[in-house]
Amino acid sequence: MVTQSEPTTAAAVRKVADGFRDHVRAVQVIPFDPALKSGPLRFDTLRPRTQDAWLAAAAAAAEAL
Repeated sequence: MVTQSEPTTAAAVRKVADGFRDHVRAVQVIPFDPALKSGPLRFDTLRPRTQDAWLAAAAAAAEAL
């Protein structure tokens, strides 16, 4: 999982993710979301794009079980 603690460019995120691709089964990118910095995580406060990314990450993890 590649998460962003601050907004950044797509190219910067892709560079980090690409650095892991040869070493892990899957790379999931979680986009920056202000709700991730505001305290306890509540799924319903995340932006739809971030919710989708977390669901994809959970699915990738479950696929390995």
